[in-house]
Amino acid sequence: MGFRRAPGDRDPRGPRPDRARPRPSPACVAGEETRVRTRGFGRGGPEADAISALDTAARDLAAQPAGVPVSTLPGGRFRDRVDACATGFHSPDAPCPDGPIDRAPLLDAARAEAAERTAQGFRFAEVEVGLPPLADDLVRLRRAALPACAGAWQRGAMERRLTTILAADIAGYSRLMAADEEGVIARMRSARAEVIDPAIAEGGGRIVKVMGDGLLVEFASPVAAVRAALRVQDGMRAREAAEPEDRRLRFRIGVNLGDVVIDGDDVLGDAVNVAARLETLAPVGGLCIGRAVFEQARGRVAAEMTALGPQQVKNLPRPVEAWRVEVPGADAPRPEARRAERPSIAVLPFDDMSADADQEFLADGIVEDVITELSRFRSLTVIARNSTFAYRGAATDVRRIGEALGARYVVEGSVRRGGSRLRVTAQLIEAATGAHVWADRWDRTLDDLFELQDELTQAIVTAVEPELGAHERRLARARPTEALTAWEMLQRAAAAYYRFTPASIDEAIELAGRASSIDPDFASALALRARALIARSFSPDRVEGDLEAGLAAAQAGVALDPRSDETLNALGFGLSVAGRTGEAATALEQAGRLNPNNVSVRLHAAVNALHPSVARPAEALEDVQRALRLSPGDPFVWTFHFVAGIARLQLGETAEARRALDAARGFQGVDWKPFLVAALAAAADGDDAAAAAMLAEARGRYEGLNAAAMRRDLPIAFAIPSLTAAVEALMALGLPRE
Repeated sequence: MGFRRAPGDRDPRGPRPDRARPRPSPACVAGEETRVRTRGFGRGGPEADAISALDTAARDLAAQPAGVPVSTLPGGRFRDRVDACATGFHSPDAPCPDGPIDRAPLLDAARAEAAERTAQGFRFAEVEVGLPPLADDLVRLRRAALPACAGAWQRGAMERRLTTILAADIAGYSRLMAADEEGVIARMRSARAEVIDPAIAEGGGRIVKVMGDGLLVEFASPVAAVRAALRVQDGMRAREAAEPEDRRLRFRIGVNLGDVVIDGDDVLGDAVNVAARLETLAPVGGLCIGRAVFEQARGRVAAEMTALGPQQVKNLPRPVEAWRVEVPGADAPRPEARRAERPSIAVLPFDDMSADADQEFLADGIVEDVITELSRFRSLTVIARNSTFAYRGAATDVRRIGEALGARYVVEGSVRRGGSRLRVTAQLIEAATGAHVWADRWDRTLDDLFELQDELTQAIVTAVEPELGAHERRLARARPTEALTAWEMLQRAAAAYYRFTPASIDEAIELAGRASSIDPDFASALALRARALIARSFSPDRVEGDLEAGLAAAQAGVALDPRSDETLNALGFGLSVAGRTGEAATALEQAGRLNPNNVSVRLHAAVNALHPSVARPAEALEDVQRALRLSPGDPFVWTFHFVAGIARLQLGETAEARRALDAARGFQGVDWKPFLVAALAAAADGDDAAAAAMLAEARGRYEGLNAAAMRRDLPIAFAIPSLTAAVEALMALGLPRE
């Protein structure tokens, strides 16, 4: 505790010698000892402490005998007044040339400043003062020493604190000012007095700075900041309702919680920059918040919050996770016209865990082949070998590797050899989180080294690409449609296409079209839209002109990217359905050369080979069996079994055909075709009971199914006479002719 003496009493220890530290004034002298204790510093940090110093100096100066020489009190600024208090006691040997000052104005200035700051939400520290303080003692107050005496006193270390920053900006400010400069300024002043400042004060906020078109505000609480932002938006919406829409003052607001640097009354740092970038993501009249604010405000603010996911914003090195707070009356968010960003993948050197270090070449060979084969997928950006092999043997966090290489996904693995046996493991990792998306292992014998390397490469590639695609589709489904990039919109479309119901095919057509609108040069979006249109063209829900529109989209995709296996695959599919099987075979063969691991190309080549004008079932069976080996977990795996069943029927292998068709019918999402062909196979095999049951299932999935529709929509089922005769048997079992 401090001890208290009457004014004028002297310290029994006498005056202290001059101290070695820098003086705030060239002529400051030691004074009587003061014991100062501060407790309970309030909001505001250095401002609150400086107020305490000012208040203490004013009270103590008022108690001094008259005539003590002090420097003239500078006018105007709070910091200057603190400087005067902290450095104003000069030595009688070098009196201030300005002479003595009346203490009453200093006391009045201190009290007025204290009242103003208290109104802004600051409160004083509790100060116990013993003997009357001199300049050295006041300077010792924590964070109260400010630049003075021509810069002789240097500020100490920067102060940091965790705080909530609100950044607000008037939408269309330049346009509004150009139309009515004085009117906008007057309306803004009125809006601040009636809406903005009261909302900030109610939330305990402090206006850090006011720009022409916006505000920067500091809050102690994220919840209070979000509530204040909502009050501002609600108040401004009501206040501006009578104005024409193009003249309304409307804000975008961003709120972020983070660490800031204090510079006098200003706040600086990444937390401020992020708040400003979140504001740019908000719709007009709306509000966007960062993850830290969301975690605090969730469940405490009466507003719905929509996750926007990681957002790449200007001048920030890493994406910012954002949430949109749904504000009544805010403009509907519009999709940003961003180009498609394909997911990037880095394949790291596999760890060689063999006892023989000379076997490292095998692990490197597998990785190099995996990089080469993944590069065939135009939907992926694959990081070059030279970049990834720089991390050989480095125990580096995969998240840092992903950030350094710009990779969204990382593949890592190991190779272990023991005698003639080899074990290979591989994992697909999401780089941003370090989470495993997929992992597998393979055990093989070393009979033929190159054949083994090819087999393992294919196994890894055909597992990684579908798993990565499935993960991208899951991520896209979790985001609001209006916030999607062209790539993410395409993933939504692909997810709908793979469900393969009439409604989902319609959805896929729409979403793929929207992806093309966002990025007109996105060939993959045209390819998927083409496939969906072509698939609908031979369904019960066909729309007139579907096949022609699908072929046009595929041709446009090929024109954009003639070396894309996806666009050539879509074109071959459409040409095959149109009966132009020779042209279809050419397109599909070219697509297969570009990417031998594209199972959809294999499937469409098999279907084309089963067309009555081609009728090469053995070739079709080989293609579809290869597709099954490449992608046993494919979303369309039921179609592989279905096509294999038709191929075996054309080969006369009825029993094997029925088993393949039974397998196709067992998958979810299967349509009417496997049931109808199974009915044909059963009828051809003389099993009328099974044929009748399968026919009933097919008609349940295709209302209006008849023999004419069969011939139109499933021409590959009529390539051989035995199946044509089976149609007559089905008509005897209840299938309408037309």
